Amino acid sequence: MIIISNGQYKSGSTLIHNYNCLLANNRNINSLHRLFKDDLIPVLDHIHIEFSLFSIRSFLKLYWFKNFFTLFKLIYANFRYGDFAIKTHGRPTFFWLILIKLNLARVTYTFRDPRDIILSLIDHGEKSRKGLDPVNAFIKCDNIENTLSVVTSTIDTYKSWQKLDKNILFLKYEEIMTNPNKIINEISSFLGYKMSAQDLQDIIDIENEKKNKGGSYNFNSGKINRYKSEFDIATQNQLYNFFKEDLNSMGYE
Repeated sequence: MIIISNGQYKSGSTLIHNYNCLLANNRNINSLHRLFKDDLIPVLDHIHIEFSLFSIRSFLKLYWFKNFFTLFKLIYANFRYGDFAIKTHGRPTFFWLILIKLNLARVTYTFRDPRDIILSLIDHGEKSRKGLDPVNAFIKCDNIENTLSVVTSTIDTYKSWQKLDKNILFLKYEEIMTNPNKIINEISSFLGYKMSAQDLQDIIDIENEKKNKGGSYNFNSGKINRYKSEFDIATQNQLYNFFKEDLNSMGYE
């Protein structure tokens, strides 16, 4: 199985991707060792293997599956080397849908209150302007107005994934932050992995340790409902009116 770790920007997608990678690694005993075989390299040329997390990412955005050859390479890698996870924020392309419809892939999709996404984008933009993010993500997000196009785009992507009727699990950021045990149990069950409570707790502990060490420039404060304390009432009302329809459809007030 190919696990597609997707989600809105700043919605905990990196954390869930790391969960997915560790779940897949526990599922495939010895699979990490098999990845070191030299014959993997020509099969997955231009694709970077993160051995420590057992994930596959593309330097050249090959996860968009621009050709059938890339699709078959990933299917081959899956059948020969076992489950792995790919992280993306993209919309469901034709090739993604093929994998999903054939039950070769499953999707975890994280989403978050757009008003809090705004604040996290501004925080991340500040990190980029200080040179703390090597790819300078969201460097232009320095105020509310400059985040709106990013937020509306990521909401549209969320809506495109909502059209899928199988093999997708939606995960709410607020629950990810407040109830990680529930979330990782849901993911494990969704992926069809039978793991002990201790194994699942170990995965949570690994990620908590990384977070406490400040090991990810993607992670900001992890707080929920920040907008209630950081935006004045007038701004809150303006944002509610701007996102009203989307807030209601996503289960926010």
